[in-house]
Amino acid sequence: MIIFMLIFYENDEFVVLCLNFIANMQVYEAVKYAINVYNHANSGNPYLTNIMFGFKAYDTCYSTTQAINAMESLFPQLTTSSSFCQQNSSLLVGLVGPLSSSTAKSVAEFGGQYGVSIVSPAARDPALSNKNKYPTFVRTVPSYSVFAK
Repeated sequence: MIIFMLIFYENDEFVVLCLNFIANMQVYEAVKYAINVYNHANSGNPYLTNIMFGFKAYDTCYSTTQAINAMESLFPQLTTSSSFCQQNSSLLVGLVGPLSSSTAKSVAEFGGQYGVSIVSPAARDPALSNKNKYPTFVRTVPSYSVFAK
């Protein structure tokens, strides 16, 4: 499994491109820790033989264009022929992020067309609750409409 995050990591070096680097880094480290703990805890599980979880990190800088480009690089079968899936079976099951609601809308709409599961830890726009438009999107925080009540 590869998880989409908001940190740019190239050649074992972090590249700081956005103003909100510290918050993004905290999310990155939390995901990294959780995956390491899960992999270690299940290393002896006979039902999960040779199955390891992992992730890839991208920094979208709250840009819709960068987010869609990152999705296309993570899920190349979205923009190529259906034979790609048969030739190169992908173990990607979904993505976490983006944090901003405006970027999440574009990513969720694009990914929803292809059944890509998307979980946002911070997008709060009530429009993202529309399951007809964003069928594969979920969030871990309540929408702003909950605060208005």
